[in-house]
Amino acid sequence: MKKPSTEYEIIHYESGRHIRLFFNEILYRNIHYHPETEITWVVRGEGTVQISGISYPAKENDIFVINANEPHTFEGNGAPLTCLFLQTSRKFMKEYCGMSEAQFSIHCLSDVMDTAEIRYAMIRMAEIQYGDEKFKKLNLLHELSTIYMMLVQSVPMDSESVVTSKELAQREKWISYIEEHIEEPVSLKALAEQEALSPDYLSHLFREQFGISFQEYVSNMRFEHALQMISDESLSITDISISCGFSALKYMNQQFLKHYGCSAQEFRKNPKYGTRKKNVPLTAAEHILSDEEALKLLTSLQ
Repeated sequence: MKKPSTEYEIIHYESGRHIRLFFNEILYRNIHYHPETEITWVVRGEGTVQISGISYPAKENDIFVINANEPHTFEGNGAPLTCLFLQTSRKFMKEYCGMSEAQFSIHCLSDVMDTAEIRYAMIRMAEIQYGDEKFKKLNLLHELSTIYMMLVQSVPMDSESVVTSKELAQREKWISYIEEHIEEPVSLKALAEQEALSPDYLSHLFREQFGISFQEYVSNMRFEHALQMISDESLSITDISISCGFSALKYMNQQFLKHYGCSAQEFRKNPKYGTRKKNVPLTAAEHILSDEEALKLLTSLQ
């Protein structure tokens, strides 16, 4: 069976040299992180956004800022969250914002400012990206600069929470270990021995880095993989449970009950949970909107 991809996300820029902008429907996305700063506008739906171990209720028109390399996860409340994501390169943040050694200390922007102007600027960026305006890259950078000017004027900064290269290297080693053994019993003790650390100290470091325990991370990863496979009706529910490393079917069902209040079989049969469009594969229980779908959604927001 194909091994899952790493939870360190590689961002490919399509809109411009420093920018990636896209609409995404997310039912569930396990903890991941990337070197880009991310601004997330919840366009539709309700759910939870967890950033560095802190859970925030997410509702329509909430905007969250996620710093470079901050672990974060998204989950819709029984139905997908539709979000507009704006990801900005490390180089832009360093050269244009002077933020190589500082991060925003508040994640939910609605707590500290009126976000209407930021939403308007993000709509303008989407219009530019999906339209045929002249000087597209220049106009995108203009709107992006406007957004970050509003942020640096309104949101407190923190220079002590920047993730170090050593911490990033540790994360990568731990994630790789979990991925390589996800179909087997995954042991904190075995990883601690590999790292020449005591289990208690590794447990402390892991929670410090990801905001959740080692076992929670493993369970969440297995659940996410189960969501990826659940729409494949050639696989039985038991087959999925085994492939995802659950020691018994009841433990996979516990995850589905925890997140959606139903068993894996009930989830498979209930169409309201599906984010998948016809002939579009389910990947990490999310669906990035095509240009045509994005334009249709954008029209409804204007």
